[in-house]
Amino acid sequence: MAGAFRGLFAALALLIAVGFAHADIDPGDVAITTPVYEPSPGAFAQNERWTLAFKWSGIPVGAVSVELRGAGTPGNPQLEVSVAGSTNSAVDLLWKYRLDAEGTINTAPFRPVRFTAKEQENRKHKLTRISFDEDGHVMSMRQKGDRKKEFDFVAPNMFDMLSSIFLVLNLDHEVGDEYYVDVLTGTSRYLITVDVEAREQLTFNGEVVDSFRLALDSEELTETEIEKERKHRESRLWVSAERPRRMLKAKSATFVGSISGWLASVEPLSPVSDVAGVAPAD
Repeated sequence: MAGAFRGLFAALALLIAVGFAHADIDPGDVAITTPVYEPSPGAFAQNERWTLAFKWSGIPVGAVSVELRGAGTPGNPQLEVSVAGSTNSAVDLLWKYRLDAEGTINTAPFRPVRFTAKEQENRKHKLTRISFDEDGHVMSMRQKGDRKKEFDFVAPNMFDMLSSIFLVLNLDHEVGDEYYVDVLTGTSRYLITVDVEAREQLTFNGEVVDSFRLALDSEELTETEIEKERKHRESRLWVSAERPRRMLKAKSATFVGSISGWLASVEPLSPVSDVAGVAPAD
């Protein structure tokens, strides 16, 4: 049951089962090369809040709020992303999960800068911090209770969970395209394969919206043997075809039941330069 509920937040992280997993192999010891992708300049949604609602086998289980704000300078544009997710009060009686995450992404050229996530699963707490520099140097820290792990390695084309989502959302999709993304969750490293399966129409707020349907497959590279019950099957993500790109719908079959999520609302936000204490970019 807990694995199924955890999947509702995995949908936001390209349907990777993040959870409180254990990695057998140091993420810096993984040898992998993936293509470099570059989204179109100015492609990103900014200064808005997305609210995504989730159900497990038709039962409402929680919601996720995603805030996007444009930041940086004209010569170094960035996207600030913050995420807050929680199971609802009914689910909390069986399994309580909370997520607070934030990240900074350079958008031209596209690369992650930093990622922080605080997670709570019942009474367990986990803190993850990842930083990236322009030379592909990655530093990662994971703390669970009194246990702490730190990694320091070079991976020039690696992404955290948030930057991987916004990379895939904002590429110039064509049906038949296939992408490969190297993703670090903190201690675990995944190869995500994304297939652009089809172009479909969805109804959003009473309007018909054109979308791309993406098929997602994750392979954990830091485990010597992948546990079948932790693999997500038949994972799909629907993203708007028109820009700015938004995640419209997500669906994943899990070991017990299935998780589905959808974009419930989009609200405008003040830009970073209008937030108290933040100076406008030159």
